[in-house]
Amino acid sequence: MIAFIKGTVFKKNENEKSSSVLIDVHSVGYQVFLPNRILSKYVKNDKIFLYTFHRIGENVNDLYGMETQEELEFFETLLSVSGIGPKSALLMSEMSFSDIEKAIEQEDIKFLTKVPGVGKKTASRMILELKGKLPTIVSDEKDGNNVEKNRNRSNNQKLEKYSDIKLMLESLGFAKRNIQELFETAEFISEISDASDEKIVKIALQNL
Repeated sequence: MIAFIKGTVFKKNENEKSSSVLIDVHSVGYQVFLPNRILSKYVKNDKIFLYTFHRIGENVNDLYGMETQEELEFFETLLSVSGIGPKSALLMSEMSFSDIEKAIEQEDIKFLTKVPGVGKKTASRMILELKGKLPTIVSDEKDGNNVEKNRNRSNNQKLEKYSDIKLMLESLGFAKRNIQELFETAEFISEISDASDEKIVKIALQNL
């Protein structure tokens, strides 16, 4: 089972119903299906890290990717509803999690059926099976996405702290854009959070 994937964007396939990205991982290509809102952030040769849901079955071996573990948990929760397949869950992942939770709690079938492939029966099952069970998954989006804002603020403070290191990496010939993208990835930030400047440089050189 593949739990996450880290590599370089080789090719994008943008489609309203089924968007995917081909990720080069040490010269091996992995196709990962993901929401357009995530895919649109990347261009060819960008570094990319995704948490993945690995769907394995008869004649099926697909990967679905999300940027955070919370998003992936939400995606998997949608799949637990009878009648919701990966494609519908992926399209639903384009929406705000808090909006979906609100629709479920208020039994707003009309809102839920906006997703292609989700009819009234499926929307009713979503309400029946998920009502009262989503707050722990989507609570980070409540109160104006305060948790996400705090996380971004914290990350921005860390990015300022590392400005001297980024300038040094530029002087070594690395592209400013590649350096900036590296320092904005959650995985990299987590890895260097308590590291010395020397260690940070070493880790950065391994990833650039």
